[in-house]
Amino acid sequence: AAGSLNSSTDLAVYRRKPAAVRTAAAVHAVATGTVVADDMIKLHPREDTTLLSNLEQRFGAELGYTYIGDIVVSVNPFKKTGNDAPSVQSRYVRSMRAKEQASALPPHIYTLVGQAYARMREKSAKSLSVLISGESGAGTTEAMKLCVLHLGAASEGGGGGPGAGGGSGGLRA
Repeated sequence: AAGSLNSSTDLAVYRRKPAAVRTAAAVHAVATGTVVADDMIKLHPREDTTLLSNLEQRFGAELGYTYIGDIVVSVNPFKKTGNDAPSVQSRYVRSMRAKEQASALPPHIYTLVGQAYARMREKSAKSLSVLISGESGAGTTEAMKLCVLHLGAASEGGGGGPGAGGGSGGLRA
């Protein structure tokens, strides 16, 4: 199929990812080769039909987040998929603190927030913005809530610098 990745390689890489960030539907989708790309920059040709097909396939596999380079595209599943579970959030916080590559974990809004937080803490930090856009009912409020909760979790006990809290657990809604 156009834009397909090597499914056996994808499956091997995906199986190494922590269980806390894998759902049964996602594992099945990767195993059967129905997931095309987690970063749509990898797709060729980059046309409307290819991009939309990729998003549709990932949505069917309950993979609500997809990258386009540094941009996170979120497709609202209108149901709980476990992608916001405390164990998932903790794994993304650990990844951020270990300075792992963004590709070490599946696409998630937590990666975007972690990267923004890390840049904010640099001595040469400049103003940052996170833009969340979508139609009414598209999940923008939920996305913002996840951003704020993850920002709080990322700042807790993360090195004792300015703004680092002393708590041990993540924030909860």
